[in-house]
Amino acid sequence: MNRESRLSSAGEKPDGCMDGDIKRALNTTWFKAKCITCSCDPAGELSCCSRVLEPILNDRGCTAILNETSCTYIIKRKGDSSEPCESWASM
Repeated sequence: MNRESRLSSAGEKPDGCMDGDIKRALNTTWFKAKCITCSCDPAGELSCCSRVLEPILNDRGCTAILNETSCTYIIKRKGDSSEPCESWASM
């Protein structure tokens, strides 16, 4: 979003950021579902990013399950969660 599009029709500077239907105050940070952190900077620019590294599974027999409480992934074998999956990396 460019700076001009953040100005109101009266040419006023923004007093916050729109996060969906919610207006957030300038210079604030908040947490969203699925371990996402968002910030509203002094210029009214909204930015969001993940707080967790997403695993890259090398074994198609494995699945990654996001624990939203701890913001970590649990890597399990499909069909037999007691068997570990060793072949994965994160980015």
